[in-house]
Amino acid sequence: MILLGAAVATSGIFSAFLVNDAICLVLAPLVLELTVALGRRPVPYLLAVAMASNVGSTATITGNPQNIMIGSFSHIPYTNFVFALGPVALVGLIVTVALIALFHRAEFAGAERLEAPRPKVNVNRVLMIRALLATLIMIALFFSGVVPAKAAIIIGGLLLLTRRVKSRRVYAEIDWSLLLMFVGLFIIVAGAQHALLNPDIIANVGRLHLDQVPVLAAVTAVLSNLVSNVPAVLVLKPFVDAAARPRHGVAGDRNGFDARRELHRTWLNRQSDCRTEGGRFRCGYRLLGIFPSWRATDRDHTCDRDAVAMALESKIKRRSFNPFSLDAVNFLAADVRGAVGPYLNVFLVTQQHWSQTDVGVVTTVSGLLGLAVQTPIGAAIDETRAKRGVIVLALAVLAAAAVLIFAFPTFWPVAIASSLMAVAGDVFGPVVASLTLGLFARKLLARQMGRNSAFDHAGNVTIALVAGAVGYAISQRAVFMLVPIFAALTAIAVLSIPAEAIDYNRARDLDGGPGAAKSVPGAAGYGILFKARPLVIFGLCAMLFHFANAPLLPLVGQKLAAAYPKEATAMMSTCIIAAQLVMLPFALLVGRTADIWGRKPLFLVGFAILPIRAVLYTLSDNSFWLIGVQLLDGVGAGIFGALTPLVVSDIMRGTGRYNLALGAIGTTVGIGASLSGLGAGVIVDQFGYSATFLTLGAAAFVAAIVFAIWMPETAEQDPGLPEL
Repeated sequence: MILLGAAVATSGIFSAFLVNDAICLVLAPLVLELTVALGRRPVPYLLAVAMASNVGSTATITGNPQNIMIGSFSHIPYTNFVFALGPVALVGLIVTVALIALFHRAEFAGAERLEAPRPKVNVNRVLMIRALLATLIMIALFFSGVVPAKAAIIIGGLLLLTRRVKSRRVYAEIDWSLLLMFVGLFIIVAGAQHALLNPDIIANVGRLHLDQVPVLAAVTAVLSNLVSNVPAVLVLKPFVDAAARPRHGVAGDRNGFDARRELHRTWLNRQSDCRTEGGRFRCGYRLLGIFPSWRATDRDHTCDRDAVAMALESKIKRRSFNPFSLDAVNFLAADVRGAVGPYLNVFLVTQQHWSQTDVGVVTTVSGLLGLAVQTPIGAAIDETRAKRGVIVLALAVLAAAAVLIFAFPTFWPVAIASSLMAVAGDVFGPVVASLTLGLFARKLLARQMGRNSAFDHAGNVTIALVAGAVGYAISQRAVFMLVPIFAALTAIAVLSIPAEAIDYNRARDLDGGPGAAKSVPGAAGYGILFKARPLVIFGLCAMLFHFANAPLLPLVGQKLAAAYPKEATAMMSTCIIAAQLVMLPFALLVGRTADIWGRKPLFLVGFAILPIRAVLYTLSDNSFWLIGVQLLDGVGAGIFGALTPLVVSDIMRGTGRYNLALGAIGTTVGIGASLSGLGAGVIVDQFGYSATFLTLGAAAFVAAIVFAIWMPETAEQDPGLPEL
């Protein structure tokens, strides 16, 4: 199974960036030679290469020739394409492994260790390193927005500049006849398209409803198997282009008016996330109904667009949504994250017998990697309209990482999986808060933030009960398999929120206050992070708060696990449930009172509770005492979780950098949590648990003092707010 998984992963990942045809040509003989040397049947593994190369290639524009053409026709940015189809490819690779293992059960029934002779291989290390660096640079250029063809030509040309291998030897390896065949194929298809596809035929084919994804998928699948996928894309291009341009008749315009494409040009439907009017691309098309994509500017209809759009504006309404969809997202996303979290440390210490230092190293490394991308993730969320798609992609990464921990609970796999989880986990806080801003009016924001936090805590309680039951009845290791299940449910909840219901200006806090001008200014520069003094103070206090708070629950769990190894997971669940049950009503209370009492008094209560809790842990090792003290975590964390998105929104209002700021706060929080993981582990190993609790309590006390003295009140007095 490991060999099968390696073949699928290698073929799928490389095909995504280096074109599947080339990967098949390279990997097929290698896999054949390896399987013969191991004494295995080569058929399942060759099928793995063939299937995975096709599945993996769907993830990017450069994965296969038809994707390259689609990217060229549509001008979809490389990153948007990956966000849309990356999760699909990942799920497809998992299904590939499952199908091959199912239909070739005899090949994978045994568990013997495979060993093969290692032949001596001559490797030119200089060329190998150059090729690897060139490939990484090329992939970086793809994601940075450089046209893939231009990036590939530049990097390929640079690789030819070498004296170690003569260029004519490289040219001799090129299959010129194959290239000539493709050139001829494109010429024939293009000629047939221009000669045979007149407007009447295109209109008749349009009655097949190719604008509907299921119909288009079925037609494409059938046609690709009849004439191959590349000609199929060329043939379907004019029909898809026509289906994607709904026309609404307008007097004085023979061709009509494309409302979806042109409305964003007016002030009536501004989207700050779109390119400027002079830019090359326009928003308005969605890929698979999840991610917005981009199309080239339509220059056919340039007259009277604003006037026509103003006439139609009164008829256009933002789609409504069911608020329970957002509640479900908060509830289920907590289940996805909570199924790993503190259980991982307990599992590694009690079942895999890791030292506290090893656990601290993994926690610190993953935390540092996560916080390195936290602020850029926030900036990207501000810029993208793909709010829902970002969540779906993060869910896929979390599910894959949890499966990796379940399958290979050794140091390096766990370290890699923890790092992936740290990066993906950074997404949820900013993007859910952004969705909330975009879906709810300002006067309802405080209550909804409290509601978000309450459902998040309810989800934590649920997963704690489920994980405790699974860990006690089956094994601690089985807990990690809950992640893919809840990830799938969360994705369904996310996609039930219509993209059209989100106000993308408000989602990034670009709307002004009640007295602001009607015109929406551009977003502030990134320097706003350092110019907003309350944000800097709040970030420092948040870092100290989480430096003190992050290790407390894992340390308590480890003490309980040492005393009661069999009941470790159940007791850890009890600790989580005890705190979450308190957080839930406090979150609702904060949501209802934050606009009346103000943010600062509520936050001071949360900051003051933490040092008291840390000191109380040192008074007894009794399990009932430890679980009882854990209840206080519900007060501090409940207040902090509900108010943080609200305070950041207060500070950043009108700047358009809400998610950037929330990401920056997440970075400071991550710095505190990561450093405390290693620090707490070392202190426990050297001085014991009590000294660690007192040290963390001192850090929490400093945070409370700084917040009380220097942090201003951020709530605005608005007479229009509803009374309790």
